[in-house]
Amino acid sequence: MLRSIARRFTLRTRRHRSVGRGNIETRATSIVTYDGRRIVMPNSMLFTNPVTVNTANEKRRLEYDLKLPKDADVPKIRHLIVRAISPLPHVLDEPCPDVLVVGFTDSDVTLRVRWWVQPPRHFELSQGLDTVLLHIRDALQAARARGSAPPQAVQKQGG
Repeated sequence: MLRSIARRFTLRTRRHRSVGRGNIETRATSIVTYDGRRIVMPNSMLFTNPVTVNTANEKRRLEYDLKLPKDADVPKIRHLIVRAISPLPHVLDEPCPDVLVVGFTDSDVTLRVRWWVQPPRHFELSQGLDTVLLHIRDALQAARARGSAPPQAVQKQGG
């Protein structure tokens, strides 16, 4: 009788379920990320901590913070940026791109550029970010606006 119970217990603990590019097992869940890494997480983490799923929706909003001198012509630069990125093929028309003032100091003003994309794979997301940033830079240089970007982009999923 103990063997029967032990065999059932062993079978139950070895069961797992494949989900997309990962497995849910009794004690841990493993996933393969879009950049090819395999991550194994104890299920206790999944039950007690929030999980961000960047690929859950068809559309994703990207953001980039841009610092400009405090005396920059913000309305003109906002218009230039939206005009520069709106025609790009991977930038969605709806919701339309926008530029918000999100901060300022004695020496600069921070603008947040936001746009929506529909990336099938992470590669397109990275390429799209690259293209948008180059178009923003080119538009600002063409208008002789002096802008400096922070060391890294802030990417967020919109909701």
